[in-house]
Amino acid sequence: MQENIPLPTNEDVEWAYLLWNSMTIGGLWTLPNVGIYERTGEQELTLIEIHYSKPLRDVISSPFDQHHWIMILADSINWKIEEKVKRAYDHDLEINIPDDLIGDVSICKSKCGAMFRVEPLASGTKYSLIDEATTCPCCGKKGSVEDELKGIHVVVDDAGWLLKESRLQLKKIIDEEE
Repeated sequence: MQENIPLPTNEDVEWAYLLWNSMTIGGLWTLPNVGIYERTGEQELTLIEIHYSKPLRDVISSPFDQHHWIMILADSINWKIEEKVKRAYDHDLEINIPDDLIGDVSICKSKCGAMFRVEPLASGTKYSLIDEATTCPCCGKKGSVEDELKGIHVVVDDAGWLLKESRLQLKKIIDEEE
């Protein structure tokens, strides 16, 4: 999250007050490049859809920075912002996480050390799509991910892969010195 998010101005506060109070409960508000908020209470908005869920490189203000700014703005008019994401889009592609697979865990068949978890949508979580060739997102070897995860967005735990890679680099350096 950007540390120097500007505070809302008086104009921002007035705009939010007028916009949000004019919405009916159940009404939707789309904040471009962030997502969709639903008015879920007298003074409550809920983020129900995220656009661009994957971190974007070289972007000064990420979608989550903008969402955080909305939370600050809501605080200033005594509104509450909830996060109950039902859908997330990754650069115009819908995130595919079947309910019946949530909680499943798998490892790379090539034993590179990568683990794949099927987790429910959550703000700030990076999801990787397992392609049709079931390519491991860490080692890049095709056919290394279970077929059941083909076309599914997973959370990749690359800690084991990073350990193996660092050991290989160390071994390479030692071998070169000998």
